[in-house]
Amino acid sequence: MNRKKGVFICILVLGVFFSIPVLASTEKSNVRAYLSNSNQTISTSSWTKAQLNSEEFDTKDEFDSSTNYRFVATEEGYYQVNGSARIANLGDAKSLGIAFYKNGSDYSSTIVNSGTAGSRSVVLSDVIYLDVDDYIELYVFHAQGIDRDLDAFQQRTFLSISQITNKGDNTIVVEDLNLLIRTLTWALGIIIFILVIKLFLCR
Repeated sequence: MNRKKGVFICILVLGVFFSIPVLASTEKSNVRAYLSNSNQTISTSSWTKAQLNSEEFDTKDEFDSSTNYRFVATEEGYYQVNGSARIANLGDAKSLGIAFYKNGSDYSSTIVNSGTAGSRSVVLSDVIYLDVDDYIELYVFHAQGIDRDLDAFQQRTFLSISQITNKGDNTIVVEDLNLLIRTLTWALGIIIFILVIKLFLCR
């Protein structure tokens, strides 16, 4: 009986050991940074980086909100990038724009017309492939003719980034071969565990 109990305990310990890596899922990047505390002055007719100095969340500590105001990828893959900017006190029919800069160059941008005078927002969304250490920054633009302020509100001037896939894999069937192997090992451990239970109870 002691030998049976020893085998039973060993199988139980192995099952728990192999299940831990499966239960700990692969964490992906999720960031939302925004301009807070005070408005940022934006010069006319010049693309200017938004100094996003606050973070709502940053799951892998990839956004620098104190010095460079940029997202730096720690893993290669495809990323969903969303941005919004609000320029205060624009005149009639003035241009305003927003852009995602990748590694210091314009990757995706749009410029719209303000229409009637007032504070106006512009938004942008794109999917961008990033290698390790590639970085994304939010830039804004206006053509008022004089300086204007970028609104410092969490809901108005922000950048959000979410990792879609990793390691260049766009299939989303399994994120990682190691995770698949661990899952199969965990399943096998459960099967062995059940068989040992049945054997132990039937004798």
